[in-house]
Amino acid sequence: MTLTDTSWHDPTFPELRDGPPWLMAEMIAATPELARPILGAPAAADVAAAVVAAARARDPIVVVGCGTSLHGAMAVADLLEAALERASLRGSVEARDALEAALQPRAGGLAIGVSHDGATRATALALEAATLAGARTGLLTRRADEAVAKHAELVLETTLHDRSWCHTVAFSSAILAGAAIAERVAPQGLDGGAAEARLRELLERTGAAVDPAAAALLPGRLTIATGSGADRVTARELGLKLEEGAHRPTAHRDLEMLLHGHLVACGDDTPIVLVAVDDRGRPRRLERARHLLDAAVPLGAPVVGILDAQAAESLGGHPALRAVVPTGRATLPTPLDAILAGAVALQTLTLAAVHHAGTNPDLIRREQEPWRTAAAALDGGGW
Repeated sequence: MTLTDTSWHDPTFPELRDGPPWLMAEMIAATPELARPILGAPAAADVAAAVVAAARARDPIVVVGCGTSLHGAMAVADLLEAALERASLRGSVEARDALEAALQPRAGGLAIGVSHDGATRATALALEAATLAGARTGLLTRRADEAVAKHAELVLETTLHDRSWCHTVAFSSAILAGAAIAERVAPQGLDGGAAEARLRELLERTGAAVDPAAAALLPGRLTIATGSGADRVTARELGLKLEEGAHRPTAHRDLEMLLHGHLVACGDDTPIVLVAVDDRGRPRRLERARHLLDAAVPLGAPVVGILDAQAAESLGGHPALRAVVPTGRATLPTPLDAILAGAVALQTLTLAAVHHAGTNPDLIRREQEPWRTAAAALDGGGW
């Protein structure tokens, strides 16, 4: 890709490159370096204390964000709810879209924002609204010097800024920040070195398998990403990455919803990515996953699996599976291992799709018209 007019490109944009290696690839490769410093962040203890206090008071605990940060918020909510259950605390944690949380805040409790760049207007409004509704506020961010942090009482700052707008480090950082808080709510002996080693293993394991998986997705008109439990987070983030990075129309469907009606619109031009990594409630989840594969055969819908070792053993070899991205056996606590494994798998799969499609993921199409003008219209709205 060679651009003749780059006058629009200024320091607020990611670095403009003519071709691979993309910044996105460098960010994915840097993921293991996040584990030790984020899991060891002292600020996690303060946020954890606020989570425990809200749970003991039976007050709402809400995690908010937009885009990738919303998916990060969903992961954080899952991790915190699991930690409260381990601690025998009866609090519940809810992930919400930041705009909706700003318009209809929960009364009291704790609101935690997720904003990697720290300047998301909707997230700032959500925390501001939460404060007015009597809640304490926290923020997980890389940029504690930006606008959102002004509305947060407690700030956990992560360590590496994501230089690509097809955010990967941003997502993984939010997950690890949530894990750091969860570990202080209910310790499981989570070790930063073990998390770093697992991330390196995942990069090696998934990277060797993503090329045929990406090739199976690209001929379709629409990709469907699906899963249940924590795998819903992976499916949602995969849908966003494939659209941002490879410019491939994608929809996420919770597994049971796909089986209950959406499958009627699927056929040989709608490849499906089935995520089956969460080991909670495993027998029933695998049963429903197999039902999806069985249905995909007469439909001619190609299926790519993001599968852990147990799911691969149960489902591998099914005629509907065109390729498998394996995550191996879990070495970290549940549900953290499933969420991190899904994150690495979806990111390496997206990068392979980017290479097949010949797109630049880093600027999420801001280097092209009319998408740059469309983005400027959104930015002009102050959000």
